[in-house]
Amino acid sequence: MPSDGVIPQRPEVQRGEVDGVPAFWLPLDGPFRVALQFRVGQGHEPLSHRGISHLVEHLAFASLMERDHEKNGFVDEQRTVFWASGSEDEVASFLLDVATTIAHLPEARVETERRILSVEASRRGPSLAGSMLSWRYGPTGVGLLGYDELGLRWLDAAHVQYWADQNFTRQNAALWLSGPPPRGLQLPLRDGARLSWPKSKDADVPLPYCLRQATHLTGVGLLVDRDIATSSLIRIAERRLQTRLRHELGVAYEVGGGYLRVDAQTGHVVLGADSLPEQAGEVLREILVALQELAAEGPNDAEVQRDIDLLSRAHGDENAALGWLDSYALSELLGEDEPRTPAQNVSEIREATGHQGKRLTRFLASAIAVLNREAEPPGEPFVSGDVWSKDVAEGRGFPPAGRDDGRRLIVGDVALSVVMGEDRRATVQFDRCPACLWWADGSRVLYGEDGFLLRVKPWEWKDGNAAIALIDSNADPTAFVAMGEGTGPPPVAPPRPSVLPATSRGQRRARILGWLLWVLISALLLGLALSPPQRSTEGPYGITIQLDCGSRSSVAVVLHGLPSTVGAAERRPCREQATGSALGGLVGLVSIVFAAWIAWRWRRRDLARRRAGPAG
Repeated sequence: MPSDGVIPQRPEVQRGEVDGVPAFWLPLDGPFRVALQFRVGQGHEPLSHRGISHLVEHLAFASLMERDHEKNGFVDEQRTVFWASGSEDEVASFLLDVATTIAHLPEARVETERRILSVEASRRGPSLAGSMLSWRYGPTGVGLLGYDELGLRWLDAAHVQYWADQNFTRQNAALWLSGPPPRGLQLPLRDGARLSWPKSKDADVPLPYCLRQATHLTGVGLLVDRDIATSSLIRIAERRLQTRLRHELGVAYEVGGGYLRVDAQTGHVVLGADSLPEQAGEVLREILVALQELAAEGPNDAEVQRDIDLLSRAHGDENAALGWLDSYALSELLGEDEPRTPAQNVSEIREATGHQGKRLTRFLASAIAVLNREAEPPGEPFVSGDVWSKDVAEGRGFPPAGRDDGRRLIVGDVALSVVMGEDRRATVQFDRCPACLWWADGSRVLYGEDGFLLRVKPWEWKDGNAAIALIDSNADPTAFVAMGEGTGPPPVAPPRPSVLPATSRGQRRARILGWLLWVLISALLLGLALSPPQRSTEGPYGITIQLDCGSRSSVAVVLHGLPSTVGAAERRPCREQATGSALGGLVGLVSIVFAAWIAWRWRRRDLARRRAGPAG
């Protein structure tokens, strides 16, 4: 708190417009600073497009990287922000370039920026808040923060530009500046509409719940009221835990908290710490004890006064003015009232002291704890077992490809399920499947809005390729995300046994006799077909072609016409000669083709039996 004990005043923030974009500013010393914000963030994205706002942000910066002044950008659950600091001319040029580039994103950079963002994503560690939110809401709204950026695997220039045209608009933007807008400042953005709160759908999990996974982080997430008194209560709990876990017990290096907005009335807070796996259970117990004691007794007067002093000091900090500007711009984007004054905040904290504990009891009923799977979970009222779907799909059933252990894959027109017992089943409805991962080997991973995830590998189920075909025909085509070749066998490749099947003695004798018969018939027909024409003196017309004439005469008729089949001196009407030549050649050709077809059919059946492998 300032040395004179006076609570700082809220500065008189000025408001105006720049090209239809609401603008807020304060006359501040130092470099000129600005932030152009759009109300579109991770919580607004479809799961299959996850990461698309981040990609727009990177593409908008593509032409600005060579600038020498400070600049940056980020995307959170509610908004995308472009920030810069420098001279007025540099900042004005920066804003103009950002707005212009958003309207015409560089197509040639899309694939490159996708790779860069994929590298960035690989460097991020596990997130306590992401795990809790994905379990609480599934892949909807703020629950998307717990899922991978699937859009980075496939998004093209057309999809990214469409997203920018729809959401990065002047009606969905706000601007703050550390001084009046420079003269001639332009923001040539497209027209659009203001987005609403992203819809976070309750995944219907039992609460309070303990989520056990492979992690070195331990924590508790709560749904709380969005007001300054609740924020004060959580800050007090964080300071208690810092003292207990690090300084007294020495079981954690860092204790921290996090906060994000879920909707207009609800926020989500996280209290967590890093720890060794063998100490994770103790850390979680201490977090719960601290919260339960605070709920039962409330904060003491000294803790409340300390929080008021720290809040007043923050309001009087030299950088507090930028915080006020950001609060005004964010309130504009969220459609909320202008920020409360420091005096109003202090008054609310003091008035809520008597009943803050009771509110915390209500918040604890919504708790989700994250704990290392090797640690012992807390007892009641926390639930820590598996959670299963209530419904089962109706459709065709597929048993396991190996030993039948009672499991079933069921694929219908509306949903699919994997059933592992009477009360153990997971179901995903096709019309509530925001993403289906697709591998060329036939594997599929389907996400349900309620948080369930089903992996289907065709080689693990009898007639598994038919099951995949049913899934592909019923799932939303816009939800498919191509993932590559996969690691399984090709879905339609025939089996290749290492040992050819045995053949019985009777089968071998029949095969030998069949081949001998084929050779004899072929030799006889070939001899008749290729025999030279025979002359006859019995007819009054000289040459008569008998039925034993070969295909050579027939070929000559086809290639050169009837006159080529007789000598130059004998070119006279000879209907019998023509008929006999053609008929004899036709018989010869049909004989050869028939023999070749018989041989091809036998050979094909033999190869098919060899490829099929032994029965069973």
